[in-house]
Amino acid sequence: PLTSEGLEITTGLGSIEILFPDDALSVSGNLDLTILDFVDLNGNFAFEKNSEPVTATLADSSTVNVEVLTIGASGVTGFAGVNGPASNSNAMGISLSDINFALVLMSVSSPAPGDNRSWTALRAEVGSISLKGISGFGLTVESFILELNTAGGEINGAANSAVVNFAVSDFDGNTVADGGYTVDLGGGNTVLIDFETELLRVGGTLEVLDGFIYIRGEFGFEKSSIPVTATLANSTSAPVDILAISAKDVTAFVGVNG
Repeated sequence: PLTSEGLEITTGLGSIEILFPDDALSVSGNLDLTILDFVDLNGNFAFEKNSEPVTATLADSSTVNVEVLTIGASGVTGFAGVNGPASNSNAMGISLSDINFALVLMSVSSPAPGDNRSWTALRAEVGSISLKGISGFGLTVESFILELNTAGGEINGAANSAVVNFAVSDFDGNTVADGGYTVDLGGGNTVLIDFETELLRVGGTLEVLDGFIYIRGEFGFEKSSIPVTATLANSTSAPVDILAISAKDVTAFVGVNG
C-alpha cells in the first residue's frame, strides 16, 4: 500500500518499503530483475511521487487533496517458473511479452481522523501470455487488457465508494480539466489515465488446448458503474450497475484427431 513515506510492497518473504524524500522523486530506466531464480523481468520502468498534493475530483463531484504515486512500465518481457528463461527447452512456467502498464495510487493528503480513503487506477496491456513446459495442456492469451478504477478505505466509518473522475480533475491547478493523469512508462513512453467511473474491464484473445478440447476466440468482461437508469416492469426507475460478458469469433472443437 501507499504510505505517508513511500510504498510498501508485500512479498512471500515479508515486506519491502521503498522510502521517498519529501520532495518529488522520479526514477526511470531499464531494469533487469531476477527474484529467487523464479521470476525474471526485463524492460523499462518508471516510478514517480508528487512533491505536493494535487486536487482530484471524485465521481460524486466532491474534491479532495491527494498524494500521488505512479508506477509505469513498457516493453517488458518476463518469465515466472523453473528452469527459466522461457527460451530454455526445459522451462516450465508462465511466459509474458510486450507488457505495458500504468498504475496510479492516491491517498488523502493530511487526512482528518477517521479518513483513510485511497484510490487505485490501472491500465495494463500484455501482448502475449503463455504456459511453457506443461505436457498435454496449452494456454495462450494474446492482446490482453486490464483496466481498473476503484476506491478503498473509509471515511468516518463509511466505505469509500466514490472513485476518482480523472477526466474532469484539475491536477495541475490551472482551473481547467486535464482530461486525465499522464503516467510515465519509462523508455520515453507515457499513457493517459482518463477513467470517469468505477470500472473493471478484462479482455483478450484466449486459446486453450487440453487433450480433446480446443477453444479459441476473443473474450471480454466488464463491470462498471455508469449513470444509467433502468425502467422496471412496474414503471418505476432505479439506477443500475452494468455487467457485460462478450465473446467474438470463437472456434471450439471437442473430440480426437481435430
